[in-house]
Amino acid sequence: MQSKENNNPSRRMIFGLVAITLVSILLRTVFAKSIGQFWPNFTPIAALALFSGAMLWNHKWMFIFPIGAMLISDSIKEIMAPGTGFYADMVYVYGSFFAILFIGTLIRNNKKPLFIIGTSLLGSILFFLVTNFGAWTSIPEYSRNFSGLMQSYTMGLPFFKYTVLGDLFYNAVFFGGYFFLVSRKAVQAQKA
Repeated sequence: MQSKENNNPSRRMIFGLVAITLVSILLRTVFAKSIGQFWPNFTPIAALALFSGAMLWNHKWMFIFPIGAMLISDSIKEIMAPGTGFYADMVYVYGSFFAILFIGTLIRNNKKPLFIIGTSLLGSILFFLVTNFGAWTSIPEYSRNFSGLMQSYTMGLPFFKYTVLGDLFYNAVFFGGYFFLVSRKAVQAQKA
């Protein structure tokens, strides 16, 4: 669908990423409350970042979808409930997604299932470490010492498992769906 020589993603890829982005926005806004009460942090944004980093060679396109999904959904959340879309330590959340984009670039040439699973887990761990560090720096209840930092990580542990599950699930859907469609297209081309 796309090669190193062609930095412009195909129309199908763009259409697929637009659809994934819209679903991501809906899951972070409209369905956030119903999903979040049972599965907090079970969102597709990190998977969208990893997928974009792995599949899009053009850096401009690579950033548009996951960061756009965050900005649009955070704007909607802010309109619906001020203070929930934009907040003090959101720079750590966005920074995590930028880093996950670059983690995705590590598997551009080798998208085997184990590498996808490994980078998905790496992204989940990075998100956990960075965002809980951000919580430690901005929430006054945490003491500004090693004990306070560990308390922040401990408080984040119940959410971590949902982050991992969400990232693995959505990466399986995004990468699996992409490779299914590509293999189906190749089979149809052979039959023709």
